Amino acid sequence: LNRTEYLPLLQRSLKFGLKTGVLSFFVFLFEILMFIRLTRKSISLSAAFIPLWLLVAGGIFDGFVCKTQHFLRVICWLLSFTAMLLLVLKIDYERDEIRWRFVVFPVVLVLSVASGSLMYIVYGHQIGFYKLTEAQLTAGNLYALASLICIILVVMIGEVIPLSRPVEVETRLF
Repeated sequence: LNRTEYLPLLQRSLKFGLKTGVLSFFVFLFEILMFIRLTRKSISLSAAFIPLWLLVAGGIFDGFVCKTQHFLRVICWLLSFTAMLLLVLKIDYERDEIRWRFVVFPVVLVLSVASGSLMYIVYGHQIGFYKLTEAQLTAGNLYALASLICIILVVMIGEVIPLSRPVEVETRLF
């Protein structure tokens, strides 16, 4: 490996590592804040969403200002922002006129875009447009299947949520 090949590889590796580290840190902070919200009820949902607000705002900013993303990815960022905003309005501000179906709908759209993109890549491999390795093809199939299952689960949960009485689910294993 000579110097001209090494530096771009190093730059890409550092950039990828930095992005992954920031993303992982924000998701970890979100998990901690949601734990505090669910156990102590001391913070609002909008405060627990602060790490996600920053990620989504960064994605929207990167898409509109820097223009480094595909239009479909920017749409997914906007749908994620809409779902989070509707959830905060429904839970924190007790806006009962917002139905759960409207809160769940952007999530289903994002999952549909992800599933459609994965199916497009797998189909592109089958017709010879893409050359995927066996591991990539298996991963694409499994991710597409997982996102379709998530769509089914989100829709099912969206139909169960608006019950008039609270549902208690037993979570104890033993």
